[in-house]
Amino acid sequence: MRFEVFKRDAFTCQYCGRSAPDVVLNVDHINPVAKGGGADILNLITACVDCNQGKRDRTIDDRSILEKQKKQLAELSERREQLKLMVKWRDELLKLENIQVDEIEKIFSETTNRTFTPSGKKTIGKLIKKYGFSEVMESVSASLNNYFKADDDSSAGKAFDYIGRICACRQKETDSPHLKELYYIRGIVRNRMYCNEPVCLDLLKKTFDAGCSIELLKDVAVRAKNWTEYKDLMEDLVF
Repeated sequence: MRFEVFKRDAFTCQYCGRSAPDVVLNVDHINPVAKGGGADILNLITACVDCNQGKRDRTIDDRSILEKQKKQLAELSERREQLKLMVKWRDELLKLENIQVDEIEKIFSETTNRTFTPSGKKTIGKLIKKYGFSEVMESVSASLNNYFKADDDSSAGKAFDYIGRICACRQKETDSPHLKELYYIRGIVRNRMYCNEPVCLDLLKKTFDAGCSIELLKDVAVRAKNWTEYKDLMEDLVF
C-alpha cells in the first residue's frame, strides 16, 4: 500500500512539492487516525518527513482532499473505459478472424464438399494471423488445384495439409524472387525424369548463389538425360 501511494503521487510530497531522493518520504493520513481516519488509499498521501512531522494531527484543507479524491476517481474511470475499449477491440478482432476462417472454409468446401474440423479452423486462423487473409486464400486455391482429386477421398486432407506449406513457399518467393524460378526449374526436372526434389532444390540454390544464371540452370534441366547426369552437371557447376 505504501509503495502504491508513492507511485500514485509520483514520489512527490503533496504538501511542499519536494520529491525523492532529495527528501525522505512518508505516507501520511489525510484525516488523522486520531480523528477517525482510515488506512484506505483515498485517505493516504505522500508527505516528506519535515511536512509530516510539522503537520502532526492537522488535516490539509477540505478542498485539497476533495481534489485528490476526484483525481483518483477520474483516473480509475479512465482506466475502466480503456479496459472496455480493449475488450471490445479484442472481440471485434476475434469476430473478424472467424468471418475470414468461414470464408476460406467456404472456398475449400465448394471444391471438396468437406468442412473444417475445430482443429482445422484453429490452424487456418493461425495462418491468417501469420500470412494474412489474402495470402491464405490464394494458397488454398493453389493447394486445391495441385493436390485435390475428385476421385480420391484422401486428397482433400492432403490439400488441406499443404495450405501452410504453400503459404511458407509463397512468403519465401516474396522475400527472394529468384526462388520462384528455381522451383520452376525443379518442376522441369521432375517432369522429365526421376528427381530427388530436396537435393535438386539444394543444388539449384547452390549453383545460383555461385553465380549461375537462371537461363543456364534451365538449359541444364532440359539437356540432362537422367537424374544421375543432371546431378553430375549441377555439381560440376558448383565445384
